[in-house]
Amino acid sequence: MNYPGEMKVGSSFGKSVNRANVILFDALECRLSGKFGSVEFGPWSAVSGAGLNLDKKLHGTKLAAWLPSKVTTGKKQSERGGVIPAGWWIVLPEILSKGQTSRHLGKGHAPTDTSLKLVPFALSSDNPGLSGQCNRGGFYIHGASRDSKKLGAGSDGCILLGLFERKWLAEKVLAGGGAWLYVYINGVKINQMIERQIANHDLA
Repeated sequence: MNYPGEMKVGSSFGKSVNRANVILFDALECRLSGKFGSVEFGPWSAVSGAGLNLDKKLHGTKLAAWLPSKVTTGKKQSERGGVIPAGWWIVLPEILSKGQTSRHLGKGHAPTDTSLKLVPFALSSDNPGLSGQCNRGGFYIHGASRDSKKLGAGSDGCILLGLFERKWLAEKVLAGGGAWLYVYINGVKINQMIERQIANHDLA
């Protein structure tokens, strides 16, 4: 299913998902937190966008490579997709095994066991070039590499989260009939990325 199809599913679920079930993802601080009713969780470490937003890699990351509008064109590092676009997403109420397809979409395959499918609901559009509705879909919350040096290497925008945290989150999402996910981008961190590029004469 393409992006418009996923948007349709997100719009439909948005009518029924409990607004007390909210997950927050700070895309540049690499933190995931939130609450299910009165139960709060996190912050947990999570990455998106080929690990380019992982703090220790920011020094060598160009803003153009990280942008949410950057699509995947290949498997090389320079061809990987950017971070998940900012705004509101729906986490569908199902726990997927590796290779399994969401019953709500009929297309796509979960990258790892204990994956959660994400569909767009209302993405930010104040700056389309940075975080607008980039027509990018196919995102999951799924497993990260156990090798810390490769953390995020399998993400083209998906949110990668550790197994223990992912299992806890998946059970809450399933029991709660889904959840809201809000992705936001720290403007201060973006400015720091740009300042580092200027300092290193690496503007393009």
